[in-house]
Amino acid sequence: MIKRATFGLFIKSALFILAVFAAYSQFTDADLFDQEGVTQNSFAATTLDLSTLDTANESVKTLFFSVTGMIPQGFQVESVRLKNSGELEFPYTVSVAQTGGSTPLCQTLDVVVLQEWTPIFSGKLLNLQLSQQLTKTEKWEDLVFVIKLPSSDAALKNQTCSFNFTFSSSLPGNSFSDTESLQNTISTGTWVE
Repeated sequence: MIKRATFGLFIKSALFILAVFAAYSQFTDADLFDQEGVTQNSFAATTLDLSTLDTANESVKTLFFSVTGMIPQGFQVESVRLKNSGELEFPYTVSVAQTGGSTPLCQTLDVVVLQEWTPIFSGKLLNLQLSQQLTKTEKWEDLVFVIKLPSSDAALKNQTCSFNFTFSSSLPGNSFSDTESLQNTISTGTWVE
């Protein structure tokens, strides 16, 4: 009776050890493996990067117009170099958004945008919308902005208009995009009517 109980315990122990061995053994895995080869293909990464730079020294520009005491028929001139710092050519847009200050003053200001000394926009500041193309071969483009106060309306005295010029670039159909903003503040002074 003892032999039969010992033999049964031996069988149970052997089966347990075999089960543990099978669970942790690599020899019982049923992996599937497939490998395909493709030749003469290449993979490349690229970039889209629009930079707004000072035209005099190509330092990064974030503040554009900062005018205090503007008077009727007064104007200010600024320039910016848009540089393609990436690898892709791209279309870009220029737009304006008021960020603070007097809405009547912002609505009154005129802007002229020149490219290669040719006007490409002339009108009210808040109506500015441009669409241009920056190619791989050009790499940069200079834009000249002229802002003018065309009115002597007394309600525009001692007012401030804060706004951003936004330069946006993106490629249709994919996720490449870049946006740069230039901050601006125009403050008027006082004048005799």
